[in-house]
Amino acid sequence: MRARGGAALLAAMLVAATAWLLAPQTYVEVRNGETGEGYFAPEAGEGDTVRLSWTHSMEKTPWVEEYEVSGGELHLREVRIKSFGAGVNQIAPKVENADGWVVMSGYERSFPTLRFIHSRDVERKLAIAGKNVALDADVPQYASVEVGVENTPRIMAWLGHGKG
Repeated sequence: MRARGGAALLAAMLVAATAWLLAPQTYVEVRNGETGEGYFAPEAGEGDTVRLSWTHSMEKTPWVEEYEVSGGELHLREVRIKSFGAGVNQIAPKVENADGWVVMSGYERSFPTLRFIHSRDVERKLAIAGKNVALDADVPQYASVEVGVENTPRIMAWLGHGKG
């Protein structure tokens, strides 16, 4: 009797461990847009924020975009700018002035990936789930960059597959 109970417990533990190892883990992967080489992939969960900011190349003023990890994509929540100029989409569902910023929100837009050319000249910054990511340390100057949500089984992430 005892042997059967022990075997059943061991089998249940193996099934639970296997399910846990195969369960998907969500990451926001930052990779080279041309080669696909992963630079890094911090863990992120549903509802976490991805913040991308830089200095506008013409206006020389800050630009901040906030996205939410949602359904395997990045949902645009808010755009904050200090001045209107080249490239500014002036149409937003909600626009307000807050502490010297023009804040545009209420968007119904989601993106599978964000794409940009990394340039140290515009002081680009990236924060994922509240943690700053060191772009300048890992991403070459003028590299094509993609930022996207990835779901990888925990075991594959541990083995280094699917996350940079």
